[in-house]
Amino acid sequence: MKQAASQELLSYWNQLRGSRMEPDRSELDPGEIRGVLANTFILEVDEQLDYPMRIAGTRLSTLFTTELKGSNFTELWEPESRKSVHELLACVLDDRHPVLAGVMAAPAGFPPLELELLMLPLRHFGKTHARIIGSLAPCFIPQWLGIVRSPGLQITSMRIIRRPGDAVPLAPQKPLHPRPASQRYGHLTVLEGGRTDDPATKSPG
Repeated sequence: MKQAASQELLSYWNQLRGSRMEPDRSELDPGEIRGVLANTFILEVDEQLDYPMRIAGTRLSTLFTTELKGSNFTELWEPESRKSVHELLACVLDDRHPVLAGVMAAPAGFPPLELELLMLPLRHFGKTHARIIGSLAPCFIPQWLGIVRSPGLQITSMRIIRRPGDAVPLAPQKPLHPRPASQRYGHLTVLEGGRTDDPATKSPG
């Protein structure tokens, strides 16, 4: 995790959730993350509408030179990346883990821009599979930002940030290049780290 926006949002999310799997949308206080709001978004979980954006930070809208609130999240991506985006969304919602991805924006005639995507699950009025909060932070601010509309985004890497002891229901594969404290599941890399005392991972009774 390279970007300060990702680190700050993940830290705040962990602080809010405590020993739970995820916090509730109502617990968010924008003032607590004012420094990263420009890179932050909240998605409504509605697969038929391709995950409409309930909130979209100003830097995200500047990237596409238009207001993104109400836009469909999956339509921001190149067609060849949309399957990967749906995999990430499923991991966030079904496995209730934070996910991190490398992203590329490559407008014609300009150097490509690398970005870091973080997505985190939220409850909404106690309901799971309801909201996702995330950040999309550029590695630098290019000269074309706000002048040239970014084409569809591309996924370049994906991984799940997993807490020790959490079950991962995806079928494991042998990694091509072994990494310390990590495993590959399908196209995703699972990283160890975080809390181990989450009661939601324990069987009832």
